[in-house]
Amino acid sequence: MILFCFLLFLTAQHSFGQNAKTYFEIGKKKVLSGNQRGGIVDFGKAIKLDSTNFSYYNVRGVAKFELKDYAGAIKDYTKAIKYNPVFILGYQNRILARIQLNDNAGIVSDCDKLIKLDPANADYLYQRATAKRNLSDLAGANDDYKKAKAIESKATNSEDLSPADFNKKGIQKYMIGDYQGAIQDYNKAIELSSDTLDVNIIKKVELRFVCEDAFSNRGNAKAMLKDYQGAILDYNTTIKLGNNEKDDHNYFNRGMAKGNLGDFRGAISDFDKAIALAPEFPETYYVRGNAKAQLGDKNGACLDWSKAGELGYTKAYDMIKENCNK
Repeated sequence: MILFCFLLFLTAQHSFGQNAKTYFEIGKKKVLSGNQRGGIVDFGKAIKLDSTNFSYYNVRGVAKFELKDYAGAIKDYTKAIKYNPVFILGYQNRILARIQLNDNAGIVSDCDKLIKLDPANADYLYQRATAKRNLSDLAGANDDYKKAKAIESKATNSEDLSPADFNKKGIQKYMIGDYQGAIQDYNKAIELSSDTLDVNIIKKVELRFVCEDAFSNRGNAKAMLKDYQGAILDYNTTIKLGNNEKDDHNYFNRGMAKGNLGDFRGAISDFDKAIALAPEFPETYYVRGNAKAQLGDKNGACLDWSKAGELGYTKAYDMIKENCNK
């Protein structure tokens, strides 16, 4: 779940030197016109003249993020935080980059800091809960969801809710098994986040990420209701949006939906993509082995189950015992 997208441009506050600020302003104009690489060059010149200005590192991180240089963006956000340890925007932006790299442990760490800096903001608890769930810390995830829900007990009117708010409400309902209710909230999030005609470039980035996440989440809810065709359509849309290159979860989930429809070859194709993006996730090997077994590829299935077992998915050894040691 992507809750943050605060890719804002801050105005330099230092009067260190007019040249540094000038380069910064020139870089901003280039980035806003779509010339990210040119902006990065100018931000670098500003940093050479004023190397402790956290704003310069932040905006250069934004430009790198837009170029999908997520590791480079994280380095710049880290520099910004170094020079301003209470820079909330820096942590938020760094979380966005960590999401792209599936760095759930890093997300948890950044959320820990944000929760200390802004304890009344439920967004950070929701984000940390999602990261913990991805790390299989279900107890920790549920605890964070409960804390977030308590903070939002004084919720605003639904008319005041943003697309991200509806996406979060959908996740809450999903977690307690209200899949139909979750789908209704995801529908609203998609409806509101799809309208990007009259918003600025920064708002478009935020809406784009919320829209992608809402489609993925709605697909999960449809799958729980056994609407596998509907789930596949939503996963198709999420993948087509193409904002998250390392989207192994959507490939995995789409593969599961295809498998439930008997499309084992299609499932294997998606599991192949998920493994290419996240080769250390054992369950993908396990379910790919199941799909191969359905197609009569016993040798391929046994190899996948063996790999899943090596990576710690002990259930795979039961399949090996039943099907491979004969």
